[in-house]
Amino acid sequence: MPAREFLEPVQLARLLDLGGMSAHPASPIARVAQAAPCDLEGPGGEALRARGLVVGDPARLNSAFRGVLEAAARPEEVLTLQVSGPRQPGFSLCRRGTFWTECTVGPLGVVKLEYPLTRGAMIVAAGAALSGERDEAPPVGFRFRGPGADLSVLHAIVDAGRDGIASDELAAGVRGYLEAHAGAGVAAGLADPTGLRALATESGAAEVARRRLEAQGLVATSDGRVVASRSAVAALRHRASAGFVASRTTIDGETASTSSVQVWRAGERNLVVRAVRLEGGAAGIEARDIGRAELRALVAAVFSDDETLARATAAGSSRVFDPV
Repeated sequence: MPAREFLEPVQLARLLDLGGMSAHPASPIARVAQAAPCDLEGPGGEALRARGLVVGDPARLNSAFRGVLEAAARPEEVLTLQVSGPRQPGFSLCRRGTFWTECTVGPLGVVKLEYPLTRGAMIVAAGAALSGERDEAPPVGFRFRGPGADLSVLHAIVDAGRDGIASDELAAGVRGYLEAHAGAGVAAGLADPTGLRALATESGAAEVARRRLEAQGLVATSDGRVVASRSAVAALRHRASAGFVASRTTIDGETASTSSVQVWRAGERNLVVRAVRLEGGAAGIEARDIGRAELRALVAAVFSDDETLARATAAGSSRVFDPV
């Protein structure tokens, strides 16, 4: 049965101080660990003693709890599932060596530590969070890959309705959409400020994006109008109403490397959006619609260790998580 502790920021700071530790910038507790340590003679310190986290005179950190605190403050790996929106639920697991602990920071800065856990516990918890019985529309095969600004152009064309936008009004139509829907669309979380600025200021930028979208089969031009494909309309006609980010961060010394995916719920569809590297090395995004079963497999792949992911790829499931 895992043990569980809830720590206020001032209590966490006191424990770190007693343990001679500091929080790594990539740790979930890095921000709240900056609080001023509580007084050991005050209510916060007395509570730490009562729970056995602080022992002895002079006061010292309970040696049995040191490993938990080290995993939280100086992790070698962090798994996070964060739901979009302020004050929304989410949780993180931290690993140091072979020891895992939950390390979740609540909206008010209270830190939850639950230990010992396993990588599998995170995958199971994420799978449960992504399960449901509500109806879902089958995937339509929508897939976009390119600059983030191009996806905004596609949103504008879909938003214009079944008749699309007149070819000679495309630039103006896109500018109007961006002005009316600032930050809207599944690309919002992976912003492309340079590309969006070009769409707003350069008359030819929307046409360049149209040609790239046409090459992917996502739009077509007919009778002087630019219209979106059926798959694009089916995937993007509803605004994203909720979402989450699943990420895995590995830490080597002071260097942290993160892989992540964003998932948005748009109508009855799940849209996966992630950063990719395009031809020539430019930054871009990939967006596609997937079913709930594939979504669970995707998140499990993100949370898997490198060896497990390599085995899954060798077995032919690279379509679930293509390396960037």
